[in-house]
Amino acid sequence: MRRFAESLAVFMAGGILLGTCAFPSAADEGKVTKRTAPASPEKEIKRLIDQLGSERFKDREQATQELSKAGKSALPSLKEAVKSSDAEVRRRVQQLIEQIEPAPVESVHPHLRTPAAKCYL
Repeated sequence: MRRFAESLAVFMAGGILLGTCAFPSAADEGKVTKRTAPASPEKEIKRLIDQLGSERFKDREQATQELSKAGKSALPSLKEAVKSSDAEVRRRVQQLIEQIEPAPVESVHPHLRTPAAKCYL
């Protein structure tokens, strides 16, 4: 009887593992289709900029990270988005622009333009 119970337990565990791993669900198949047809980079950047104004914080953070990864290729669209009517979008876009294309040190600290030797004289 004990051997039968052990065999049954192994059989059931194997069936559960096989059932969950072997057959993709409809949701999994939908994800695969989305990945096989990626949007153009410009459309993706536009979508991410729109997502910066999402009501969900998580969506805004994700869009910010993705745009940061896009780097200089996103700059033209980001510079256009500075004109957005949404304050959250404008704030995040400005931060991204400053992160991707930092201002020269001289414009931030004008006193650093003076050569070091003149500072001591």
